[in-house]
Amino acid sequence: MAGNFDFTAQGVSFVNSAGQVTQEQIESVLPFHFDGKEFFVEFYLSYNGGIFLNGARFYRNKIHRIQKGGYTSVEIEGFYFIPRFEGERVPKLMSIPEMWRINKKSFKTLELFSKAHFPFAADASGNNYWIDIETGKIKYIAMDSDGSEVEVAPSFSIFCRGIQPES
Repeated sequence: MAGNFDFTAQGVSFVNSAGQVTQEQIESVLPFHFDGKEFFVEFYLSYNGGIFLNGARFYRNKIHRIQKGGYTSVEIEGFYFIPRFEGERVPKLMSIPEMWRINKKSFKTLELFSKAHFPFAADASGNNYWIDIETGKIKYIAMDSDGSEVEVAPSFSIFCRGIQPES
């Protein structure tokens, strides 16, 4: 389970940036079931968001066939946190509900998408990683380019376990 999961075993410097959250607090933000939610909950019970100090990447080409010009890897700056109380702020980190709300309101193209997905992480440019609520798949949308969605990993667990240091 995620309680034993440690990014340092993968050579990645990760700083837990928010206070410890309970399962009830996680459920209050994400009350629905999705494939892989058990690992997600265990992960957030252990970390509740955080930042990769020296950069991190997920190499899509290890699990996907990449089309010419496609993303072979994606950069990850950090994970959003789950607030312990309404309006909680954490330096250098955004909350999942806040980013979900911002994306629904700010990007017309994400209005429908955000009904079936929620953001949990971002790259250094502020582009989000999303979990598909129905399938549990991890997707990335680069709003600073064409805004198309890119499937990154089949699950949150595979995504986390595939994160490597920035080279």
